[in-house]
Amino acid sequence: MKTEIYLLRHGETKLNREKVYFGHLDAPMTKEGKQSILSLSNTFNQNIDVFISSDLNRCYESSCIFNKNKNILKDKRLRELNFGIFEGFVYTDLCEEFPEESKKFFSCEHDYVIPAGESIKMLFDRCIEIFNEVIEKYEGKSILLSTHGGVIRAILSYFLTGGDSAYWKFAIPHASITKLVHEKGFTYMEYMSKSSNKK
Repeated sequence: MKTEIYLLRHGETKLNREKVYFGHLDAPMTKEGKQSILSLSNTFNQNIDVFISSDLNRCYESSCIFNKNKNILKDKRLRELNFGIFEGFVYTDLCEEFPEESKKFFSCEHDYVIPAGESIKMLFDRCIEIFNEVIEKYEGKSILLSTHGGVIRAILSYFLTGGDSAYWKFAIPHASITKLVHEKGFTYMEYMSKSSNKK
């Protein structure tokens, strides 16, 4: 039985535009971000049985634009990485403010827990947990997960490479959809990062 999973990355926020590191800060989408999600929803012609969103506003609102009925489940496990003490900083400033911590994080130590935040491995664990729950609970259904770039990268890395080694290898644009299919015990990618400009 085929289960289809659509991974939606939320529309752009002001903090994204400013290249600020943030995960759990609840930044709203910009007007342009909302419009890009609306444009994507207008080109998306798949029937979705189940909508599940990160509980953060930028994802929930993106999901609401897709699902006019507003019947959307929320799950905190679909949140972006918690950047802890890095939240709200641009790269140069956080490297200056937290030289040792940033060196460990950006050296790709996936077990390194950002103070007051979490590690890449912790992100992986919760993302894969909910993904496996979803494909088991909604087998044979079409599911849209409204979430964040880091979550999508974690899911892709895990199911396409078997681990976290490819986490930094994927570019996931705002307001884009990636489709995975789970069938006969296997998960594979049908397409990646489709936007309203990619028919």
